[in-house]
Amino acid sequence: MSTVGESSHGFVPPPFLKRLISSDRRSVGRRLVGSIIGLALLCSALLAVWLNRDDLGTALKSITVPSPALIAAALALPLLNWLLISWSLCILYRRAAHIAFSEMTTVVATAWLLNYLPMRPGLFGRFAYHRTVNHVPIRVSTMVLVQSVGLSMASAAGLLAVSALLFGQSVEFWFAAVLGVAALLTLLSIATRRSRPRVSVLFAAGVVRWFDMLVWAARYWVAFRLIGSPIDVLPAVLLATVSQVVLLVPFTGNGLGFREWAIGLVAGRFAIAAVSLGIIADLVNRIAELAVAIPAGLIAWSILSRRLARRSAHGPADADPSAPTQTE
Repeated sequence: MSTVGESSHGFVPPPFLKRLISSDRRSVGRRLVGSIIGLALLCSALLAVWLNRDDLGTALKSITVPSPALIAAALALPLLNWLLISWSLCILYRRAAHIAFSEMTTVVATAWLLNYLPMRPGLFGRFAYHRTVNHVPIRVSTMVLVQSVGLSMASAAGLLAVSALLFGQSVEFWFAAVLGVAALLTLLSIATRRSRPRVSVLFAAGVVRWFDMLVWAARYWVAFRLIGSPIDVLPAVLLATVSQVVLLVPFTGNGLGFREWAIGLVAGRFAIAAVSLGIIADLVNRIAELAVAIPAGLIAWSILSRRLARRSAHGPADADPSAPTQTE
């Protein structure tokens, strides 16, 4: 079986990705310990919230009489993240395989849910699925992961920079600037489609990730309003950026425990809200995320299981010789 370290076409994964995807005993042990630490941090976050009963009481009072629009937004926004991530991965895989959007959404939903378990089984499962079903080598999936992470970080940094530069401006002006950046990236993708197709793909996926970051910022904007502690655009973007950085921590699935504390500490450090309120807001965000991830993941798991069972019963189809191949 191919390994992450394959470099027959010149691609060598960065060291942190080798450690993330490695399945040797030491790496598995580190991830298991990291998952335990993450659960301990989550428990300590819940304890910190419980010890600050005044903030907890304020948040609970606000949540018990929520705005229906905020509740709908809290549930719809993680759903939108899922669809945007799936779309961006379809774009990034385009040169290696034709993967339908519906297929990618089921794979991503399954991985999303499984990544809450120790040792990131969702990530490994997604790589294995693309290799088995879509005939995509592990090294190509690893490269797509590098590109995906890079685009997320670039989008987070770009959105934070735009928001900081426009601090004090009207929300309408901010939206116009944000949409202007998206339009520019789209034009660059179109302009480079023939001359630089690989660059064009990155610009196209970058547009999708740009909107994905906007959705993350909206999630924190909504979460803080749900607990009765509203925040402005710039703090929401800052917290969304922090969440994306924490999600790169390879020790625990989906930043469990780490993300709650990171949001709380950053909220306290920058006087966005009390540390306990930051933790509560991210817990609300987490609950809304799980309310979408659990049913979506279970349904997707059922669909993929049936698809793989049919494939095993009839035998794997040969790779389509007309399908594009990755040559990086």
